[in-house]
Amino acid sequence: MLQILVIFCGPFEINKAKATGIILNILNKESLHRIILVLENKINHFARSVFEECQVKMEMFPITELFANITKHVAAPKIEILSTMEKEQLLKKYELADKQLPYMLETDAIARYYGLEKKQVVKVTYNSKNTGLLVTYRCVI
Repeated sequence: MLQILVIFCGPFEINKAKATGIILNILNKESLHRIILVLENKINHFARSVFEECQVKMEMFPITELFANITKHVAAPKIEILSTMEKEQLLKKYELADKQLPYMLETDAIARYYGLEKKQVVKVTYNSKNTGLLVTYRCVI
């Protein structure tokens, strides 16, 4: 079972010593897949470099980004993450390579929200009065 650890960092600035302390506290956790840091204040570049050296994928979210759920907005399209098999079927059906699909940056708010990684493909479904039903695909780069 994959585990995600969420750490709320509090109102203090994260420096190298605090970052090292966080890393040392999580080193013995097995099957840890991802760490999410929720930041109320700044993180300096020394601390950021400590987190970049971590073996586990680490994401940082300012707490202000988490006040609203961006997937619940009235204008937000429906997002579905394709499995590896569904991705292969899609690429085979349209005779494409994944780099030929329209792309979504790994830093995009939706990609960060879902924890998407490079080369994952999502199905984006728009349904509005202007477009009607429109289905498109995005590959994360």
